[in-house]
Amino acid sequence: MLNKWFQQWQIRWRYYRASSRSHDDTIRTLWRVLVWRGYGLLRRPAVIKLPHWNCRLYLPSTLHFGTTSIFLFRETYEPELLYLQNVLHPGDVFIDAGASIGIFTVVASRLVGDAGWVLAFEPADGTIPVLHRNVQLNRLGNVRIFKQALSEKEGTRELYHVYGAPTYSLGGTGRDSELFEEVQVTTIDQAVRAANLGPVACIKIDVEGAEELVLRGAKETIERSRPTIIFEVNRDASDRLGLDPDGAISLLRTFGYRFDLVSKDGVEEMKGDPGDRNIVARYLPAPHSA
Repeated sequence: MLNKWFQQWQIRWRYYRASSRSHDDTIRTLWRVLVWRGYGLLRRPAVIKLPHWNCRLYLPSTLHFGTTSIFLFRETYEPELLYLQNVLHPGDVFIDAGASIGIFTVVASRLVGDAGWVLAFEPADGTIPVLHRNVQLNRLGNVRIFKQALSEKEGTRELYHVYGAPTYSLGGTGRDSELFEEVQVTTIDQAVRAANLGPVACIKIDVEGAEELVLRGAKETIERSRPTIIFEVNRDASDRLGLDPDGAISLLRTFGYRFDLVSKDGVEEMKGDPGDRNIVARYLPAPHSA
């Protein structure tokens, strides 16, 4: 668990160093490392501000919530967080599949405004109270929270406690001692029909290897709305589920999507193997023949 967390932290630290505007940014983050260490030793939660979107986040200081990167990097936690501003507008509908503690949910809520809606899906018993707390902390009236996992069909599944809450997965590692909880599962198509809302503008999917399954359960929504889709490629987690790591990419290609990568330098077209990272999929209609 510690090794996987450290590897993820290293990746985000390298991104932050590359995107820092000044030496002062790095000093500020190093100071946050010490402060966060203090919160952890005292087992105290923190509340941070994200002034770019005029919102706050409640962060438990225990390692298994994966809140360290959010505390350290704030608005630059993931480049796709800032990218949301390019695709979400007042009145839009946003779906957060694998909402965790809710950083994407809260930011999207601010962007879509009172006329828009955010549907946030988080199945884990330990994480859902933190998601609720962050929605309440920001007094968000346009967020609907669902204590459900998303997949290709409705039912129940085992949610395995792989490493920690940010990496809980529908696919286990096979260890005899691995903990799991039984969770309710629905599909994006069913949720959108039940919510009776307008077209979906954007879907973010971070479900530890089950991204292809979520997309299989969203075919109706994709055909109707052609939303921008931000999703993670996680090869190890996909393997545990017996899925092709590139399955989500292949499926979206059949719908006419193209793929981009977001970095500190902006957005560039994905070429070749992206490795394990987030990908932005945008619908690109086929050109009309003459």
